[in-house]
Amino acid sequence: MEFKSVIGVITWLLPISTRWYDVCRTNEATLLIRLQAAQQSQGIQTLLEAEKEAAKIVQQARQYRVQRLKDARSEASKEIEAYKQAKEAEFRAFESSHAGTTSDAQTTVDKETELKLQTISQSYEQAKDTVVEKLLARVTLVNPELHRNLKKLEA
Repeated sequence: MEFKSVIGVITWLLPISTRWYDVCRTNEATLLIRLQAAQQSQGIQTLLEAEKEAAKIVQQARQYRVQRLKDARSEASKEIEAYKQAKEAEFRAFESSHAGTTSDAQTTVDKETELKLQTISQSYEQAKDTVVEKLLARVTLVNPELHRNLKKLEA
């Protein structure tokens, strides 16, 4: 004989005693409740374990995100520093090339000034004797004549 439940066994063993049947039935109900409670407790344990596992996964994800942010900041800082150094090198090269142009322009201006000074000196040396002679001739040349206002009064 095959029994499907504890009730089936009890009803087979004690068909006459309803009192015993009621006791067994309450025991079976208690057993079922305990079994369900155990299953629920086991389900709760499973849920708690799953929750703990999920919390671990979330924590790992947060740590991974924080690490990625730190790495990104570090990488950005390195890129900024490299860009800054490249621009500074470019500026130094530009400055040196144009500073050379300034010194070249200065030497050109200095040469032109020196050439003009030499030209003026040569012209001075050539004309100084004639200028002195003309000045002396003008100073010593006296042509006495009456003032124009005085001439009007006499006339």
